[in-house]
Amino acid sequence: MTSSSVVAGEWRGERRMLDITRDKPVKVCVRVVVPVRDHPKFNFVGKLLGPKGNSLKRLQEDTMCKMAVLGRGSMKDRQKEEELRVSGDPKFAHLSDELHVEISAFATPAEAHARIAYALAELRRFLVPDYNDDIRQEQMLEMQILSSVSEQARRLTPPASSHSGSEEALPAAAANKHRHRVSVSIRMIEMIWNVSHNRRIAAKRHGADQWCRTLYLHLRRACYLHLQASGESVKDE
Repeated sequence: MTSSSVVAGEWRGERRMLDITRDKPVKVCVRVVVPVRDHPKFNFVGKLLGPKGNSLKRLQEDTMCKMAVLGRGSMKDRQKEEELRVSGDPKFAHLSDELHVEISAFATPAEAHARIAYALAELRRFLVPDYNDDIRQEQMLEMQILSSVSEQARRLTPPASSHSGSEEALPAAAANKHRHRVSVSIRMIEMIWNVSHNRRIAAKRHGADQWCRTLYLHLRRACYLHLQASGESVKDE
């Protein structure tokens, strides 16, 4: 096992020998500092996590590494963070460190380091304090889609049975039909979003970023058309 950290341009950690002849799996772990000191007003945690944590989840899937945002400012509730920091619990000791991203990979030595190298290259894009880059634009689009789906589900939810008089509840069959429509809508949007993202990553690895960008735009347009067909008013940018 080898454990290291990349903090403020320094490489620190234990120096251990690797046996690369047997291809025995090892765990490689690095810590990458988040530049909050240079850009204190930028929301790096929000950019790293994305809507419902989806950006970090996809980044882990793409790089085949585990990632976690740790350190001071990594929790949304700052008061709770401070309570946990002073609690003395070892699992919250990271809250005394600078805000950072911990990346780990478990594989054969060459493969593990290759995954870490790719993860570092991809993670760097998330540490650029740009409010209008491709990452932020995709996150804003994803939030808009999720918001539209949530609003659609709310509007199609049958009224409570407690209403009296003319405000009667929808029949059970109609309610089930509405719920099925919303479920299908959510699955279709998730499928379109994931396919577009995965195709961009795959094409980028093979030097065909322009092709995958075109595909992504077509699939993004399909998201809008599907929402409009469902009765939602969505502004296409």
